[in-house]
Amino acid sequence: MLDVVRGRVELARPGVPAALVSTEQDPLVPDPAGLACRLGADHLVLPSHGHWPLGGPGWRPAAAVLHRWLVRRLGEELLELHAEAMAERDADDDPSA
Repeated sequence: MLDVVRGRVELARPGVPAALVSTEQDPLVPDPAGLACRLGADHLVLPSHGHWPLGGPGWRPAAAVLHRWLVRRLGEELLELHAEAMAERDADDDPSA
C-alpha cells in the first residue's frame, strides 16, 4: 500500500473500472481523493469507519457501498455473466443431459 501511496506503482488500466475505498479520516491515507484520481479510480467514502471497514462489526454498510458501485459500474456485464453461469449450472444439474 505504501508503494501505491508514494506513486511507485502504476495501477490504472484503461477500460478497467477501479474503486478506492476510504473512510472519512484514515490516518494511513491522508489524501484518498487525490490517490483515487492518480490511480484513475472512483473514490468511495465510508462514513464512520476505521482503517479496515470490512474487518469489524460494521462491515454491512461497507459491503453495501461496494455492491452499489459494482452494480452501477458493471451491472450489465455482471448480469450477462450471471446468466451464463446459471445456464451452465442448470445444464450440469440436468440428469437428461
